[in-house]
Amino acid sequence: MAGLPSLNLRSLIVGTMLTKTKSVTAAVVAAGGTGYQVGDLIILPNHVHLTVDTVTTGAVATVSITNAGSIYAGVDDPVNPVASETSVGSGTGSTFNLTWSENAVFGDIGTATPDVPVAIGTLAQAEAKFGQGSELHRMFKSFFQNNFANEVWAGPVAEPAGATAATGTIKVLTPPTEAGTIHLYIGGQHVPVNIGGTDLKEEVALAIIDAIIAHDDLPVEPDIGTTNDEVTLTCTFKGINGNEIRVESNYYGQIGGEVTVPGLTLEYPATGFLTGGSGTPEFDNLITNMGEQEFEYVAMPYCDSTSLGAWEEEYGFSDQGRWGHQGSLAA
Repeated sequence: MAGLPSLNLRSLIVGTMLTKTKSVTAAVVAAGGTGYQVGDLIILPNHVHLTVDTVTTGAVATVSITNAGSIYAGVDDPVNPVASETSVGSGTGSTFNLTWSENAVFGDIGTATPDVPVAIGTLAQAEAKFGQGSELHRMFKSFFQNNFANEVWAGPVAEPAGATAATGTIKVLTPPTEAGTIHLYIGGQHVPVNIGGTDLKEEVALAIIDAIIAHDDLPVEPDIGTTNDEVTLTCTFKGINGNEIRVESNYYGQIGGEVTVPGLTLEYPATGFLTGGSGTPEFDNLITNMGEQEFEYVAMPYCDSTSLGAWEEEYGFSDQGRWGHQGSLAA
């Protein structure tokens, strides 16, 4: 964020927001079609993928859900039966009755409409529109720490369909022998945890949880782990970027007055980061809804080839690119 030029030009910050979504929890064959084989992949609208489990003389009998897809909870469920868009195999003509159920969401739900660019003037506005602790809220937090004067817009997108949240643990191995402060850092943010000299391991774990909850804009939700002396951290948002959240202590070390409390031993994630986050969002609808609005600079936190390719195509100088002679802003 700090690298954005200080010019009177419009910028766009792209990231996921916290929004209620639905995914498919059951798929029942309405019409079996013809020519299918066990193992064929059937692709339905809204990124729903089904795998053929059994067939009867080429007609689909039963399926399993390979990708549960995603729709916004605020829209009507697709009308059943739903026809396949395509399939990996030679089968055709199958339709399905789908059951959609709401996905669990950590934190407060944002009020913005996904895939629709919106101007943002304050951090409080970003928090309300995208959800406290969301990826996009925290991106705006960094932006406004460095630039509070230039025009900036947000490109909110929903969390990826079928994505998982990154997780990690903090385990208290030995209790403290003196009172002190744990200088915990989560995603680079200081979270001081005050503990007593007679605190048990379980009490230290609870103190860590209370301190994290008190910092309500952190990108993690804490809970007691598999044992009472362990804290489980779950990323507030789903997707691969949760794997970039570092968990550590004493960042500034002794010279900065940050040392380990005597007697206390904490075990952090082995890699130093949360792990297990998967999934990248879809940007096609957002890019379409940008229309002819001019965004000179785009901050987009995903570095996978698909995400970069989508934005490179839009901002490239090909004939159909944003600045190409056939593009929407060519004139």
